[in-house]
Amino acid sequence: MAETLRELVVALSLDSSNFSRNMRTINAQIKEAESTFRLAGAVCKLSRGLLSFVLGITPVFLRAVRAKVLCLLKPLCDQQKKNQSDGNRHVW
Repeated sequence: MAETLRELVVALSLDSSNFSRNMRTINAQIKEAESTFRLAGAVCKLSRGLLSFVLGITPVFLRAVRAKVLCLLKPLCDQQKKNQSDGNRHVW
């Protein structure tokens, strides 16, 4: 009877350690899944923002951007031409 009781205590203790180890593994997997879901949510949010941006790019918008770039580049190009012509006049 005492031997049976000892075997039962050992068996229960082994089952308990397996249970604890399995619970730690399950908790780690749950944390990993939660992290993956948070990342997926962030990607979806970013995708919606990117899609809104891309859909907002219309031909009218592109023409406006082109006009603004040309407007900003004109003084720079004019200055470069002036510097080149000034450089040609001076011989060192």
